[in-house]
Amino acid sequence: MKFFKYIFVVFIISFFTSCINTDYLNTTSNSNTVNLSSNEIFNTITKELSLPNFKSLNENELLDLYAIDPKILLDYVANIPNDNISGTEISIFRLKDKSNTTEVVLGIERRIEELRNDFMINKQSEYDLIKNPYIKVFDNYVVFALHKNTDTIDKILNEIF
Repeated sequence: MKFFKYIFVVFIISFFTSCINTDYLNTTSNSNTVNLSSNEIFNTITKELSLPNFKSLNENELLDLYAIDPKILLDYVANIPNDNISGTEISIFRLKDKSNTTEVVLGIERRIEELRNDFMINKQSEYDLIKNPYIKVFDNYVVFALHKNTDTIDKILNEIF
């Protein structure tokens, strides 16, 4: 009888230990993780695009126009046209923590709303860009573009990521 108890206990222990989730022990890293700066990604994207003269935003301007706190970013490229004639914009934000993605997307949506109000009245020809913004999240990167060739941008980004 002791033999059956022993077998039963070994079986139960074996069964329950096989059910334990040990995924956390898997320490192999994902080889598809991208570790490029926002500027490197921006340069890759814009090689094939025609762009107006851009003005790069500093941290204060980023806070004013996007309401995004630069402290949550590892780096960023936020470009607006030098003139107020073009609706083209391309910005890339690399986050320190993915949990801040919503904050960045809300800041982008705030920017789009401001542009929508400006261009609906003043520059109808650029309004179509603003009606169809490109906002996409790739891991800890958020990409925002107002451009006529967002398909090209998307293709390049999908190759990068």
